[in-house]
Amino acid sequence: MNENLNLLEILKEVPKGTKLYCTIWGDVELVDVQPLWIKCKTPKGNEWTFEPDGKLSAGALGNGECVLFPSKEQRDWSKFKLDLPIDTPVMVTDVSSINFAWNLAFYCKDDMVFTNGHKSSETNSTEVWDYIVPVKDFDFNDPKSNTGKSIC
Repeated sequence: MNENLNLLEILKEVPKGTKLYCTIWGDVELVDVQPLWIKCKTPKGNEWTFEPDGKLSAGALGNGECVLFPSKEQRDWSKFKLDLPIDTPVMVTDVSSINFAWNLAFYCKDDMVFTNGHKSSETNSTEVWDYIVPVKDFDFNDPKSNTGKSIC
């Protein structure tokens, strides 16, 4: 669940402005991720820093608990998933595919891609696959290893 939590690793490539949730202020916005802390902005514009384990940076207190989460409903960082932007290049395959034959596609939303390798400007038709892996994370030297990197 949230044991050995390292939000610096989880949030390092998350876009600035991503909405998160803090048990103290409610909805917050990610401002920055640095080697020792995470900075978020409250709805009123105040900026606060958090430790790598999600605790509020409050000097020598150190005995608190994680107060920063993906959302009000989702308090488990191991299940954190950031939806990809539309038209992100992805590799897709199904469980039934022989030898996990991967195909290039473009991401739509909600774990769907546009059909036949088209982008959003070319079609509205979508399809669902068992595995969707962003091309930037795909290991072309070991295609079978990519199922664990799937966003769905």
